[in-house]
Amino acid sequence: MEKIEKLLESIKKSQFDDVFLEKVLRIERFTRLAKAEGTMTACILGTLIDSLTKDELKIVKQYLGGNFWNPGFWSRGVY
Repeated sequence: MEKIEKLLESIKKSQFDDVFLEKVLRIERFTRLAKAEGTMTACILGTLIDSLTKDELKIVKQYLGGNFWNPGFWSRGVY
């Protein structure tokens, strides 16, 4: 949870808007659900991740770390 709080603070200080902040909150929530529930939630998570721009994606990955993500969720191949 500390990583999420740092990420949210960084977003608030950046040029990114509230839409990006909402995406990050949804990604965090669906990631937790995907670990517990499985495939359908993972598909939703993949769609949310795909909606990020490359710059947004870099910020999210910087704070959440590479191990946070399951590579199976990625369809764009941006690692």
